[in-house]
Amino acid sequence: MPVGVSVWNENILSSSKKTAEKENEQERKKREVFYNFSSGCKTFLQMACVGALLAGIGLAVVLTLYLSQQSYNDTVNNTSTGVSTTSISFSAVTTATTSSSTSSSTSITSSTTSVTITTTAATVTITSNTCTSGWQGVTILYHCHNNCTGHSSYLQYTYSYVAIANTTRITFVFRDDSDYFALDNITIWDNAAPSTQLISNGDFETGNISSWAYCNPNVASNAGEVQFGSTAYNGYTYTPYSGMYFYMDGSVGAPDYLSQTFATTIGSTYNISYWLYNGAGGTGVSVDVIMSV
Repeated sequence: MPVGVSVWNENILSSSKKTAEKENEQERKKREVFYNFSSGCKTFLQMACVGALLAGIGLAVVLTLYLSQQSYNDTVNNTSTGVSTTSISFSAVTTATTSSSTSSSTSITSSTTSVTITTTAATVTITSNTCTSGWQGVTILYHCHNNCTGHSSYLQYTYSYVAIANTTRITFVFRDDSDYFALDNITIWDNAAPSTQLISNGDFETGNISSWAYCNPNVASNAGEVQFGSTAYNGYTYTPYSGMYFYMDGSVGAPDYLSQTFATTIGSTYNISYWLYNGAGGTGVSVDVIMSV
């Protein structure tokens, strides 16, 4: 082969080899770029997945804490609103307090000058005398004997009574060997007709005991009578609860009786109220309020 042709062929082969090497280098660089890109994507995706996982865990923790707090708040709210008062049922003969509130079962109303007392009626047998002869269906609304507590002002006594006959009698029985009782503003009405007053002259404003029946079986001294205005005795001042007149009784040695009858309907409930002042207690002091037929 001529020398010129050989050199030319070598040049062509060298050029082809360089071209091939260049193309191989470009292909390698492309693969490196793709690999780097793929690796970057993979790393990014891995980081994104880890971030999402951490975010999910954080969200779960937050939700758990929130729900726990809500549960706690609900528990606190339910506890604070669910607790009310504790009811206690009891019965008593007579109870009193100096509260400014009103209660239904013990009916306690008070100010600086008055206390309302409601008692549970008790059916008993009483000793018969010329004043009580023939009484039946006896119910004692209030009773104290030798332990009647003295008070500085009038007390209001209220009761509910279910009638057992068509005519009913209310009687106030007093004995006070040392001082007096003062009685005023006696009222009785049917629950079905609260505006109708069944007692006549319950405030003694007639100036006497008209409409009432008085009985003094032992002719005791200092017997009951209607008084006008203010009366002082033994360091105590006796006055009307309202109006100008009141009933004052200091029967000595034995009790006397003040009664009035009124029409009732069997089975109907009647409200009874009166105001009583007892300045001092002690031996020889007693009072009874009696319902009978």
